[in-house]
Amino acid sequence: YRLIEDGFYRPLKRFNSMGMAEFQSHSDISRNYTQASGLTHFLMHYGGGRYRDALIEFLSQLYRPDPRNLAHTPSLSELTGATSDELDAQYQQYMASWGTSSP
Repeated sequence: YRLIEDGFYRPLKRFNSMGMAEFQSHSDISRNYTQASGLTHFLMHYGGGRYRDALIEFLSQLYRPDPRNLAHTPSLSELTGATSDELDAQYQQYMASWGTSSP
């Protein structure tokens, strides 16, 4: 909704770089949560679930990091094999077509 109706979208590189404190204290907190929800839907369903496993792994690493390698949490780009710019473009294309046809 925020992307299509309001034109609001924080590029994935910037969105992912926000820490918890910045995300939750940001003046656009409701927009942050709306984008997070939209990104989750996209990552779960785009291309028949193409990025579903990557999303699950990404969230698992965030909420339960590997104690043997705390210095590195894989990025969405690493896990999906797509650059942030590619994911941004796919997300915007997916959201523009959602509800009218399946991408």
